[in-house]
Amino acid sequence: MNLLLYIAMSVAGYLGTLHELLFERTNKSLFSITVLLFILSACSRIGYSPADDDLSIYINLFQHPDEIYFEPGYIFVSDVIRFLLGSAPSVLVVTVCLWIVCFFVSALLICIWFYDRDESFFQKVLCASYLNTMLFVMILYWGCFFAAETLRVGMAISLLYCSCALAINNKVIFSVLLSLIAALFHLSCMLFTIGLVIMFVLKNLNMEQKQFLIWFFVMVAFDVIVGVFRIVSLPAFDDMFEIMSQIEMLTHFTSYRGEENEGYMNTQYITYHLLGLLMIWGNLDDKRFNKIVILYYIGLSIGTIFQFMDVVIRIQWLFLAMIVFAFYYFIKDDRYSFWLKNSVISFYAIVQMVMLLRVLGWHM
Repeated sequence: MNLLLYIAMSVAGYLGTLHELLFERTNKSLFSITVLLFILSACSRIGYSPADDDLSIYINLFQHPDEIYFEPGYIFVSDVIRFLLGSAPSVLVVTVCLWIVCFFVSALLICIWFYDRDESFFQKVLCASYLNTMLFVMILYWGCFFAAETLRVGMAISLLYCSCALAINNKVIFSVLLSLIAALFHLSCMLFTIGLVIMFVLKNLNMEQKQFLIWFFVMVAFDVIVGVFRIVSLPAFDDMFEIMSQIEMLTHFTSYRGEENEGYMNTQYITYHLLGLLMIWGNLDDKRFNKIVILYYIGLSIGTIFQFMDVVIRIQWLFLAMIVFAFYYFIKDDRYSFWLKNSVISFYAIVQMVMLLRVLGWHM
């Protein structure tokens, strides 16, 4: 990824964030510039990714559709893109960028619609939508990673952003339907659907900080035990892979069987768990924020359960990416000062920037 473009995108996004935090109004020019630089940053990785990287594979399969083995939703959309706009690599990446931005903004509009019924929707969008702040928080890592590396996963999780926004505002049926549509782009989204059903069954559950702390330390303790004794195979999961091998659409996932994840407790592990620990010091009395933390902790728990698999992080993404909504309700809470909000966002931004550049690499 071009380092100058990425830094320029980050600066534009941060300036837009400062403007919203200070004046509670979205600067449309800064928002547009941030989106443009996001697209250029993602496109700048074309031709610089290794041949075995996801981006190179997606581009190759986009240009040679006869070899695609992906889910029908992605195949359909990629066919439409190729038919209407051609098969140039930049066409695919730009379209995915716009897809991510459009569905993420749609998810924010859902949150805005349900936030405060005493104000008109259009007034809330114009005055206190925090669209730039939320875009900045999302694209620094998740957006750029989805658009410049794991395109199909990014398109699926973009739909899950809308599904999550509906779920935390108690529109569970529509949320589940949308998550099932997301599964047409990446079958792992079925796990997110299961998470939503669990939330629906436990809809009156409002977990306290103490309960989250117990959950957190149980996960970490289990991770340490597994790491020490190298428990890498469980009968239930062996049976699961055996079933998957009998279903044609799922057979390519069985390649992960027996692959150990040698570095589960790495810097990413520390980062995700540190963020999860910090989240429980937010306003857990807000049921919407509480639901987001629960979803995030489900993601951490999936990592604990499936840590012996190399694919574990791709399963976790479905839930961990929802942390962006925690920022929305954090920023909207008047109990927190401008300086605290700015400090938290700045810390998160620096961490995300370092993570992305480490994963994707950079060039001038």
